[in-house]
Amino acid sequence: SLNLVGATLGSTVNYQWNGPGGFTFSGRIARRLNAQLFHSGVYTLSADVPGCGWVSTTRSATVVTCKLGNDAPVKNDTIVSTTDVKENSSTKDLVGNEAGSVLLTAWPNPNEGSQVNLKWEGLTEDDLTITIKVYDIQGKLAHLQSSKRKDKSPLHTEVISFGKELSKGQYLIETINQGSHQYIKLAVE
Repeated sequence: SLNLVGATLGSTVNYQWNGPGGFTFSGRIARRLNAQLFHSGVYTLSADVPGCGWVSTTRSATVVTCKLGNDAPVKNDTIVSTTDVKENSSTKDLVGNEAGSVLLTAWPNPNEGSQVNLKWEGLTEDDLTITIKVYDIQGKLAHLQSSKRKDKSPLHTEVISFGKELSKGQYLIETINQGSHQYIKLAVE
């Protein structure tokens, strides 16, 4: 399923989601059950904030259906990643991220499964702690760690050692900093 979550702005705020294929939902948390490739696209969250009126932000959601090498479907076959597609230079957007977006890269990719290098670009000064989660193709958490940045540079790199080698297959790396989520696929061969 595709989960779209707006920031908590107060109990008197009205939320409205709009998206591909005529999707509409009233409320802070919208779910699109059984998300398919054609549900990918731009989603708009509008909120009627007392004293401000209606404010909006957009997010791009990409639905990726995953299959094993033999084309057998995976039990939990939908992975969703979101990235900023519209910037608001003066305030936080409705999903809680500062204007702009954080770019996450991983290398080598594919790799042998013992470690991976991660690089973040576009971090803010407040992004001092980064949580790193690695999920296998069935959605099971394979690795979890927290990383503390040594400085406030918008660029940060780190080598992630998995402790025990990851099995061959596809993984999803999720990083979380100040409520912002970044996702990247990792192939272990």
